[in-house]
Amino acid sequence: MAVATRATAATAAALARASLSRSARVQRGLATTASAASTAVASFRPLFKSRTDGDVTSQPKGRSGHGASRIGHHIFAFGGDVASPPTGVASDDFWSYSLSTNASGSWTRTKGNAGPSARFGHTTNGKENALTITVLGGTDTGFNRLDDHWRFEIFPQTLAKSRGSVLGTWLRLPSMPAGRDWHTSTLVQRDDGRAMITVIGGRSKSGAGDNTASNQVWKFSLTREKWDVLAPERLEASDSQPGVMAGHSSVFTAADNSIVVLGRGMPSIMDERARAGPMEVWRFSLGATKWERVETQGPAPCARAMQIAALVDSGRSIVVFGGCTVADGKPKFLGDMWRLDLATRTWSPIEVRGAPLGLAAARLVDASVGKDNVLLIMGGETPDRKVSMDVWEVSIPAVAK
Repeated sequence: MAVATRATAATAAALARASLSRSARVQRGLATTASAASTAVASFRPLFKSRTDGDVTSQPKGRSGHGASRIGHHIFAFGGDVASPPTGVASDDFWSYSLSTNASGSWTRTKGNAGPSARFGHTTNGKENALTITVLGGTDTGFNRLDDHWRFEIFPQTLAKSRGSVLGTWLRLPSMPAGRDWHTSTLVQRDDGRAMITVIGGRSKSGAGDNTASNQVWKFSLTREKWDVLAPERLEASDSQPGVMAGHSSVFTAADNSIVVLGRGMPSIMDERARAGPMEVWRFSLGATKWERVETQGPAPCARAMQIAALVDSGRSIVVFGGCTVADGKPKFLGDMWRLDLATRTWSPIEVRGAPLGLAAARLVDASVGKDNVLLIMGGETPDRKVSMDVWEVSIPAVAK
């Protein structure tokens, strides 16, 4: 994955994405152990097809590495890399996708005062009971890692409208301890009303070709508006500490007050030995502030980066979809889906119907309250090295208790 130009630095090395072989073997995941059959079938239904030419002022441009969070019946999308193929052209536009206007939804611009600068590889978190969205870190067009932290406060009367722009105001929050992109940030809400955001990993040094990553864990108290370190940087991996990570996935599991981290992202697919193995799974206990490696059972998804993941089955399982890996010296996208049973720590493949052949650096949110196994996938880079803002509704069969 040599870096020859700014474009290849952003796409092949820095963002670990490139063109995809459309073979069925790649689409089903290049799993380390093949599964002969799968009884679960996930159905993909296209809700919105983004335009790639003509007037696109009424909808967002295609993008990857953006942020997306749900508040009520609205999905808010901020920023992203809008070049096609992605070369690191950052955006600062802010859109709302309303699920209440019609069966397929509709886009409008979200408006407010001056807020975060253009970026991609950042994260967003929506806090529904407070009607707020936070934006953390990312990279600008000059490939500078950003440390700023913002909160968008929605005006409730505009959120209730079925049509028209959602309005609100941006507020600057205390910056992260250091700049990061392709990290994960996870909103943790406790029963006593306290809430915090945990940040794990990410690329830590600026530069188009610099993929230096981290394994630090930080928390930001939304009550005190203060950052604290939960786990310091340790560059050497061990049985009790994962290696550095960027472009991974993280999911909060309330049952054990932990963050489950899926894969190490770019560092794993850039290492020949690591990418030949299965996806690593780690658990970070927020109570004990320590790591534990999750030893999984059964066939497993291959190591990958830029995948999306979500909690399903009322918190009993995690699903993982897509991402990219490396085969024959070239990055290749994946279009497979897997379920991890958190009780048995067992992986199982899920057959996908109607899904894109491959997708990386997309964003995934839950569709709405009351639809436990219905998810929305938005945007991302496709096998032809194009970016889109397509919206897919994904229905996943629930696993019985």
